[in-house]
Amino acid sequence: MTTLQEYLDSKYPTKENKEKVKEIIITDKIKQIMEYSLNRENIKEILEDKSGGVNKRLEEFFEGLLKKTKEKSREKSEEEMDLGELDLTEYPNLEKVRIIKSCFLKNPLTKLELGTKLKLMVLDCYRNKLTSLDISGCPNLTVLDISTNRLTNLDISKCTDLKEINCAKNNLNSVDFLTKLPNPEKLEELLIYDNNIQPTTLDFLRPFVNLKDCKLGLNRHGLYWENVANDRYNRFYGSLEPIKNLTKLEEFCIAGTDVEEGLEYIPTGITELSAQAVKEGKNAMMKNLIDCQPLRPNSKVQKIQDELQLDKVKTTEKEKFPKIARLETKIQELELAKSAIEKQTQTDFSTQDKGTQTDLTAEQIKKLEWKNKQLRKNYEKETQSEVKEATIPSKIDSPTPQTEEEIK
Repeated sequence: MTTLQEYLDSKYPTKENKEKVKEIIITDKIKQIMEYSLNRENIKEILEDKSGGVNKRLEEFFEGLLKKTKEKSREKSEEEMDLGELDLTEYPNLEKVRIIKSCFLKNPLTKLELGTKLKLMVLDCYRNKLTSLDISGCPNLTVLDISTNRLTNLDISKCTDLKEINCAKNNLNSVDFLTKLPNPEKLEELLIYDNNIQPTTLDFLRPFVNLKDCKLGLNRHGLYWENVANDRYNRFYGSLEPIKNLTKLEEFCIAGTDVEEGLEYIPTGITELSAQAVKEGKNAMMKNLIDCQPLRPNSKVQKIQDELQLDKVKTTEKEKFPKIARLETKIQELELAKSAIEKQTQTDFSTQDKGTQTDLTAEQIKKLEWKNKQLRKNYEKETQSEVKEATIPSKIDSPTPQTEEEIK
């Protein structure tokens, strides 16, 4: 069995050969097929199946996926190698490095030497066993994915163009490294869930004003219960106030944390997207818009989840009452018109015939009062009808998908 280092050295034996290499891609075929398949319309059809045959169809889908995976695994024998330690210092013009441990590789990557890589923009070392990584010679990185490794610290102080950072599922215990990012306003994605961050507030997020995707808590799709059992999870606490200026935020996860207040500071954009998901009969939690599930005993984020559910109900109610709002406005206008007529009557009383003026005013007032009465009847009717529709609380944060009856 050969190592990745031996394979590369034999494929690019000379300095000139190495200088021509722009990409080194050792990917997981399963991940590639999953990414391809999950973007296809068939998975959408499966999930939207209302016939009760979802489980069977999913089983058939993944059986087909496994078959494709086995076929792909036989395409290249070069996958049957040992990653181990890798030195890329002699490849100065690399622009993309993607080395992902797959089930077809005997051992994961344990050490990576990059050296100076001024052209490197993408570095993906997902699912390996790196305990340290020096990227100080890669100032132009825009995408960094080092998730599912064993890193205890990270230095990104020399990376001036980072837009995406995924360091989830490591052994990081602090977010101090993020405070040293030279241009935090460029960051659009930050995934640091499933680490072991010690107690800290969300103040470190203030500079990341262009964040769109931010996941800080426990990953409900992973084996989070094992992390909880081992007392290993991110211990964020306090208020959501530091994210009030993150107006571009679209996905936000604080599941399993102790963040317990400040719902009013969640940017309106993400709450509107959540409300829209509910209106379309979807589960906002499943869309990763706002994930604040407790996921562990005594998690204080439960308070945020409870408040969010109530807030969604109120938002939905407001959206259901446009007719009532218009009726209230019309009633106010009629009341003002009535007052204006009475005032004008008192002003002109001395200059008009008393009998004529009184009859005219009474007629106008009677007409206005009749309209007012009709509008109030409509108001009461609309209110009773709409309130009945809003009596069932929204379940956007429930981990159980809504039934067709609940959606209706």
